[in-house]
Amino acid sequence: MSTTFDNLVNRIREDDPSRTGKVSKQVLVDVVRELGHFSDAEAGELVGFKVELVDNKVQYEDFFGWILGENGPIKLEHLSEALKGAKFPAPMVPGQPIPNGYPTDIQQSAGAENLKNVPPVNITQVAGTESAVQTSECNTGTVELLSLELAQALQRARTAAEAELDSFRSKMHHLQYASEAAIKAAGAPFRSGKLNFAATTSKVVVLVSCGSFSPPTTFHLRLLEDARDQLIASGYHVAGGFLSPVHGAYGKKSLVPMHHRVNMVGLALQDSDWLDVDDWECAQEGYTLTAKVLKERFQKEITKLHPNAKIMMVCGGDLLESFTAFNKDGTPVWTSEDQQIILKQCGVVCMAREGTNLDKVISNDPLLLANKDNIVIFNAPVQNNVSSTLVRELLQQGKSLKYLLHEKVRQYIVDQDLKSFPQWQ
Repeated sequence: MSTTFDNLVNRIREDDPSRTGKVSKQVLVDVVRELGHFSDAEAGELVGFKVELVDNKVQYEDFFGWILGENGPIKLEHLSEALKGAKFPAPMVPGQPIPNGYPTDIQQSAGAENLKNVPPVNITQVAGTESAVQTSECNTGTVELLSLELAQALQRARTAAEAELDSFRSKMHHLQYASEAAIKAAGAPFRSGKLNFAATTSKVVVLVSCGSFSPPTTFHLRLLEDARDQLIASGYHVAGGFLSPVHGAYGKKSLVPMHHRVNMVGLALQDSDWLDVDDWECAQEGYTLTAKVLKERFQKEITKLHPNAKIMMVCGGDLLESFTAFNKDGTPVWTSEDQQIILKQCGVVCMAREGTNLDKVISNDPLLLANKDNIVIFNAPVQNNVSSTLVRELLQQGKSLKYLLHEKVRQYIVDQDLKSFPQWQ
């Protein structure tokens, strides 16, 4: 490892002596600037930071020399080597001969006439961003060449890191947010790392469970596991699943701040090979209707990865019953449009509820009956009534929560002193 690289890592450690996972953005800019000999502006453009900002700090994953760049993770030592191989030619100057380093076709076509009104070109003008390329008044050939060198350098860095990316992505899945503002700043990246579309059937689905998760319990996790088992037995390929915590603006009294709920769900799913947390709902300005979450977040993202895969919402029998219910003012609990999205465009996997005949509920409602093929009902092999309400009550009573929650969630509740939060009292 180079002395320069060692110095940069040491500077990062000095900026974050407690190893909190947060480092100032300027330090990361300096890292790229030093490795590639760019200006501050050029370095920021090159990396295209998409890392969580917390109190003016950029959160990184217990720094191992990685930057979470705009187009994926990049390791600094790989980037350093890649930039050494980049061949940036001298800028074209009006009225001067074409410098060495340009392709033959550019040298032949870019005569003095073409360069009369062309300002000198430098790397700042084309620091790897599409907008810079599109808006630059520089000679097109020059812009394309410099952009290509940058793009190739970044690609070489990503290629060099390929063998290590799986481990890195796994760790990146479990970054914890320090505040609600941090969720929005992170930009809700879609965590597709656990999805597996290698199917032998045309019936490919991704499961989604929307809820409060304040806190997430073993019931929430078993609900998804049992739903997947039923779908597999019915000939489906379940590519993966997500738990989506609801926005705080939903207004439910028991909702602790969003970053705590997202963090807890993430911890609960660390050892799952197919389930992940999604923080898109919590990154919005306010509460988002479930149908919109399914369509505009999950179906949109999944279609990019597998055009024929569809989303299925996992729920309990009470939610399916609510499709036929009305509010006190006589309006339906679910609008017709939302029901169409959930039942027709997506699908529902529903756990049977003791004392409720869900087949009868379906047969008595025209819309449910019309979409019966998109509704899968299953019986849980083990009865589990570990609700979030029960957990909160036991917590306030000072009783043990062990085995009712994932151990890391239980410890998080202790570490963050969630018992003292008014929402849980």
